[in-house]
Amino acid sequence: MKCVQILDLNPEKEKFRILQNRKGHHNKRNLSYLMFYGSNDLIIRIDLNGQAHNGVKTPHVHINNEEYNFGKVAIPLSKLKSYNVTEDIIESLSEFLKYNQFDLTSIKIDEPLL
Repeated sequence: MKCVQILDLNPEKEKFRILQNRKGHHNKRNLSYLMFYGSNDLIIRIDLNGQAHNGVKTPHVHINNEEYNFGKVAIPLSKLKSYNVTEDIIESLSEFLKYNQFDLTSIKIDEPLL
């Protein structure tokens, strides 16, 4: 598994960390984005490629809250409002950040990320 820390945002009161996870020995295209709050509390994970979870194929999202059984329920990414599903690695990171309400005006994403 290869994880790359993309952002470590540290406003005065809140700290969020975004990880890009390229895992998979057989399928090198497996790609997930994870957002953590504080030291290590997972908030959301988006799997763009990879295995289905409980019959929900990728791309899908795991939201770590009580409503979605703390991430155990996979939701098709197409069900999220205003989320542009794309396989492009740069655009997918941008969509993940926009969905999570990050201000992208001061963020520049360059290739290659890996």
